[in-house]
Amino acid sequence: MKEIILIRHATAEAQDVENDLSRKLVSKGLKESLNVGLFLAKLRKEVDIILISHADRAVETADQIQSIVYRKIKRKIDMDLYSGGVDDYLKVIHKLEDNHQNVLIIGHNPVLKELAAYFANSNSAGISFPKASIYGFSFDSDQWQEVENAHSQLSFFINRESIESVLSHTDEKKIFESIKKLYSTTQKLLKRAKREGFNMGITHDIRIMNRRWLSLTELSGCDSEALKTAIDTVMQTTGKYRDRCVQTKILKKTNHDRSIYNYWKKKKTKQKKQLAKTLGNKVKEDFISPYTDYYQKISNEIERLSDFEMKRDIQESLDQLKINSHLTLEDNKTELHEFRLKAKDIRYKIEFYQETNTGDAFEAELEKLIFLQKSLGKMRDYEKLIKKITKQSERFDKEEIQDTVLNIQKLLQEKWLEISNFLENNPDFTI
Repeated sequence: MKEIILIRHATAEAQDVENDLSRKLVSKGLKESLNVGLFLAKLRKEVDIILISHADRAVETADQIQSIVYRKIKRKIDMDLYSGGVDDYLKVIHKLEDNHQNVLIIGHNPVLKELAAYFANSNSAGISFPKASIYGFSFDSDQWQEVENAHSQLSFFINRESIESVLSHTDEKKIFESIKKLYSTTQKLLKRAKREGFNMGITHDIRIMNRRWLSLTELSGCDSEALKTAIDTVMQTTGKYRDRCVQTKILKKTNHDRSIYNYWKKKKTKQKKQLAKTLGNKVKEDFISPYTDYYQKISNEIERLSDFEMKRDIQESLDQLKINSHLTLEDNKTELHEFRLKAKDIRYKIEFYQETNTGDAFEAELEKLIFLQKSLGKMRDYEKLIKKITKQSERFDKEEIQDTVLNIQKLLQEKWLEISNFLENNPDFTI
């Protein structure tokens, strides 16, 4: 079964014979094409490839649609979709690879109207194809070369007025409330850090907060360099202190002679003061501004966070989350680290998605991701600590270092055994 979605470009500048290709969308057209994207997201229509004319108004229509939905779908520009007739459109369709099941085509009248009439087995006089309207056709065929009107069936038609009517009933309140809650949490945490200084608890909460902001930028496709710079500053500055705190906890269990532990504890206190000084100065400045600006920006573009596109993004990320099933503890640590970071990113995407949707979508996957993230994170902490301790041979007794390293290695091997058993029982994560 194949499916074709036909879209006529949205409202553009007045006709100009000499400069027809460069006609841009007017503000009304920008809004219309945005609505088309919102409607397709609401309809949950899958698309494997997008074909568009090279005229500016068609390209801009595609830009607006893909700001909402199909962000990662490949787009192909074909000049025949501007200057060709029905036969040219059919040639373009017949050349599609058969692994594509659904194609979206953005073109122009009168040819789109004639093509719709052809697929509907109707006279073009009885077909209407206004700007920013959509026709959907399904075909009882597994090969694009066989697509013709003999195998076609009209799936749906909707014009721009009906699209506006459908979208007027869309409830975005829950998404807005989740974003508002994240911003409110950010304000409170930064004020608390300014008032109380940085400790492990506040540092941990701020790092989690920033990961939630990053997941929001990825899910929405709405970037902000200022926000990313602010987040990078916090993550890099707090990273060493976070590591030192975790390592101190590990040494409390593994360093029985206590001299290494006591040294790490002093270092932790020193780093805490340095962190307080560095980030404290930042907080005294207008550090909240990048978060405020992005909060206002995404609140005005909340339509980017459609249920369909978020779910699609998450599922694609899960499908790509793979690790070598034959990997051993001694193998490339970079692969394990990258796998952990990807698992962490998907985790926060799912948590935001679940906040804005009812039901239990991705519930089982989330539980597994949290296990992977935490377990692989502990492994990385153990490995980093072992490297650091072994470099301190001049500072500590050799036997104490060996005993402590052996104790940490034991924890490392136990954790790796847990992960290996998990991956064996969950082959979807392995290749």
